[in-house]
Amino acid sequence: MNSFTGIVLKNGEWFSGRANVTDYEVTTTWKKCRRPRAQECFYNAQKFCMDHGHPYWEGYFLIGGQPMHHAWNVMDDGEVVDFTLKAVLRKAKRENNLVDDRPPLYFGVNVPRSFILEHILEGGSGESIGKEFWPRVKPKKTR
Repeated sequence: MNSFTGIVLKNGEWFSGRANVTDYEVTTTWKKCRRPRAQECFYNAQKFCMDHGHPYWEGYFLIGGQPMHHAWNVMDDGEVVDFTLKAVLRKAKRENNLVDDRPPLYFGVNVPRSFILEHILEGGSGESIGKEFWPRVKPKKTR
């Protein structure tokens, strides 16, 4: 089971809902300086992780039952911060599009900051990296 979906199904963790970006001083300041954009979830989440050390998670975002490959950060209190979703919602409201504002579900795996740095040093950034990292993880021994 080495597809990314298989990796997430086997090793993933669920998160329900998300915190508002303005709930934390560090996220508010970072958002003002970096101005995260819609459709750049991998870049936004990796950059925030590299700048401030808050864990990068990659997996699936579900709202209205539709899964989408996505990336986000998790704060020290366990709350999801999703700079990209915030940007998407802001853009949709500006364009008078309907917005599904139900609490989202997130299901994914953590990718360590050290791997993000390694990936950046090899010349990559801003794309999905979960499938590259997780095959390196040794399966846990069962009793």
